[in-house]
Amino acid sequence: MTPTRAAVDAARGSGVPSGAAVTAGYSTYKRWPWVVPGRAPAGGSAAPLVIGGIPGLHPAVRAARLSPAGAVQSPRACRHLEK
Repeated sequence: MTPTRAAVDAARGSGVPSGAAVTAGYSTYKRWPWVVPGRAPAGGSAAPLVIGGIPGLHPAVRAARLSPAGAVQSPRACRHLEK
């Protein structure tokens, strides 16, 4: 998955559209003008990337250091080779 695709998926699934819809619905109900600050969609899209990226960085770095053969090799399956 490319970084651009990940950003688009995060923005779509991060609640930005539903947050804007709830804001529009509530403000219409109260007869207020519908206003969403310009930084809100950017922050709503950036937060899941940061929150999900930080915990995902450690396993990704560990996996990048493994060879492909070592990554698929199960330690349990190779115990018979140690004897």
